Amino acid sequence: MSDADRGYSQEMAPPPPPPPVNQVTDAQRLKGVGGWLLLFCISLTFLNPAMTLYNLYNVIPANSPFFARFPGLFALTYADAAVSLVIAGLSIYAGIALWRVRPRAVAAARTFLIAGAAYVVL
Repeated sequence: MSDADRGYSQEMAPPPPPPPVNQVTDAQRLKGVGGWLLLFCISLTFLNPAMTLYNLYNVIPANSPFFARFPGLFALTYADAAVSLVIAGLSIYAGIALWRVRPRAVAAARTFLIAGAAYVVL
């Protein structure tokens, strides 16, 4: 049975809805990195590693006169330096991944924040 046989005609069919005008989707609106996220990316990529290197540059020479008197201090200072450099590397990785809007970038930033907090507590 056709629509004409059922009593429907082309005049009775509702018109199709008009196409959306200037409708901005979430994907268009949320494109790129800016604002606080950009500041966080700059901090992760440049500021945190720079402060880590500055601290290592100052801490190792400051502790070196005490290495002979406290043998464990030598191992502790260099272990601290190694962990600091690993966390700084993770910071750079997370910052670049967030900046480039890569998959798993948020997970990398979360891992950096948790590792940094655990390092500070220890």
